[in-house]
Amino acid sequence: MMKGILRVGICDDKLADLKLIETAVYDSAKRVEISAPIESLLFQDGEKMYEEMGKEHFDLVMLDIEMPGMNGF
Repeated sequence: MMKGILRVGICDDKLADLKLIETAVYDSAKRVEISAPIESLLFQDGEKMYEEMGKEHFDLVMLDIEMPGMNGF
């Protein structure tokens, strides 16, 4: 982790699913007592997330497998 922050990238083409995954990440971190602050970056487009990954570091990436265009594979 960079500077004590857990950076999480989440990509799903459905906004409702993005929010559910984000909530699950925060809940899971609390359950396993991760004390580092979490910064989540949400993407609805695989291409945009891929571009951001070239500029920024993510400690954890959650990808939708079935999306139009660039998918989780």
